[in-house]
Amino acid sequence: MKKRGVFISCLVLCLAFSASAQKTSNPLIDMPSFLKLSQQAAKHRSTRRVTEDEFIRMSREAGVVILDARSRQKFDELHIRGAVNLLSTYISLYIYGYRNIYELGPLLDVKKTKLELVSSSQSLALKE
Repeated sequence: MKKRGVFISCLVLCLAFSASAQKTSNPLIDMPSFLKLSQQAAKHRSTRRVTEDEFIRMSREAGVVILDARSRQKFDELHIRGAVNLLSTYISLYIYGYRNIYELGPLLDVKKTKLELVSSSQSLALKE
């Protein structure tokens, strides 16, 4: 009798979890398609990484926008002059249809980089 009670309790608990999962499912979320696009974005990204010199050359072209996808805190600490903080990822931009995006490939040494780096407090002081 005790075993039967445990089995029935487990069955009720499993049914409760199943019902809960059905309530939280969202037919508008297509995870397999998202994962497929993410893999495509990763492949695309691997061909769009540029050196510091290429980045500098490209950044001087008309209409170029430099996006910094790091946290606001890290952006405020130090960023490339003129960059815009955008809390998005390469994958998100790719999914939204942007393909003309490049990524600075190497990790920069802030003491040796050719790029002009500023903190947000410096940027604000220059605007005033």
